[in-house]
Amino acid sequence: MQKKCKILTFSFVLVILLISFICFATIWYVDPLKLIHKPFMCKDTSYDNVNFIVKNLIDNEDYDSIILGTSLLSNTSAKEADKVFGGKFLNVSIWGTLTNEKITILDYISKNKKINTVIMSLDQGSKPLAENNFISLNKEVISTYNFTIFDALKIYLQNKHLKHIFNFSCENTKINKDTPTTWTYNESISNRFGSFEKWASINIVQVVNINNTLKDATEKISKEEFSYLDYDFNKEYLDKNLLDVFRKYPDTQFILIIPPYFIAQNAIYFQVYKNFENAQKSSLFYLIKQKPSNVKIYGFDDMGFVSDVANYYDLIHFSPKISSDILGFIKNDIGLLEEKNFEQYWSKFANKSREFNLKDFYEKFLVQSNKKDKKEDINAKKI
Repeated sequence: MQKKCKILTFSFVLVILLISFICFATIWYVDPLKLIHKPFMCKDTSYDNVNFIVKNLIDNEDYDSIILGTSLLSNTSAKEADKVFGGKFLNVSIWGTLTNEKITILDYISKNKKINTVIMSLDQGSKPLAENNFISLNKEVISTYNFTIFDALKIYLQNKHLKHIFNFSCENTKINKDTPTTWTYNESISNRFGSFEKWASINIVQVVNINNTLKDATEKISKEEFSYLDYDFNKEYLDKNLLDVFRKYPDTQFILIIPPYFIAQNAIYFQVYKNFENAQKSSLFYLIKQKPSNVKIYGFDDMGFVSDVANYYDLIHFSPKISSDILGFIKNDIGLLEEKNFEQYWSKFANKSREFNLKDFYEKFLVQSNKKDKKEDINAKKI
């Protein structure tokens, strides 16, 4: 009896181990998120996680330069960058990444590749020049570039990823290797470009968000209830987390872009936040003054296109056309910021932002968005 129990126990354990081995072997072989090795199947297939899409491209594509930004550089064409700057670019921009997450990606890439050029965004919205930028981390971005095969298995054992393991059809979305994390993939987004009427009416979520932002800003201005940003100029932060990184890669050319927001967003920064100018101006000028020779910084907020809402999806995201124009500007050193021209750039940018009438713009926005609501009511009644 005892011998029979031992045989049954051994058989049970053996079956469990065999099943586990088959499962883990299948995960390793299929590797649908392409976290462990180069794909054996479904080589051009993508799943709905931009972090893993980007890592797959980083690990498996041929390139010598990168576009390293947030959603504001997601529409920048790698092929166009090839033509403008030479080399072979890969766009590895991930929505909402902070500066430390960008640097994590750069360090990961640089372990195996020599990168000639990095086009990198310095986003005001994600506080690139702020000390507390390193406090709030996107753990998935960080862990994606610092994990072992066991970490990969943990990711696959999550329900949202496990379903892909036994799907051998390869029918998922094909990767767009030129702009892999682009967000202009459907009509509800692309149709917002082109006119104020479209911008103020198409896509209800964006209209509501813009309304709330403008309403809050205009109310604070009228009541003189000003706010303060939760960051300020910090020399030690800039030295350690930006300038030292540029010096770490002396053979890499860094092209830093201050993404051009729509004028209304910059007006909010200047007119509502009392410490914005000191925080941004002081930090930016310090970077320009201290940057090593392998760094160029470009700003376009003083240009005319930032005042045309037809170029924008919301208050900060600009159209693919502007992304293309920016590459042309950089090629011709238009917008290049240096000590000798910085004050002129900032003065024009600041004056435009302070003089922009947010109240009038918000009232115009309300009129247009109300037209949309009335039109929807009429159509509903007809039905």
